Amino acid sequence: GAQATTMPQAHAMPGAPAAGGPGAAPGAVASPGAEWTEYKDNSGRAYYHNRLTNTTTYEKPEVLKSLGERTLPPCKWKEYPTPDGKKYYSDGVNSVWTEPAELTAYKAQVAAME
Repeated sequence: GAQATTMPQAHAMPGAPAAGGPGAAPGAVASPGAEWTEYKDNSGRAYYHNRLTNTTTYEKPEVLKSLGERTLPPCKWKEYPTPDGKKYYSDGVNSVWTEPAELTAYKAQVAAME
């Protein structure tokens, strides 16, 4: 009798743990945030891509935030690089060359919680 040919099974990338494979706990999920990859745009600003939903955002996803970043309300000031690598700070309305005290204090609070 002729055997039916089956399509080859899809395999995980080399080095990637197989979901539900040997040693996987029942219901084990990949580490939180594993579906997100951080990239830098041409100006050096970080952005994030979710390979499962195929979405891209400049806002850091909750699952990637540290405890401090999740606990504290976000600071309106953010740090950005210029094309030549110099840093500037913007709150979406104003831009300044020196780090605002509000952002310095926020970074200190985040660091203290980690």
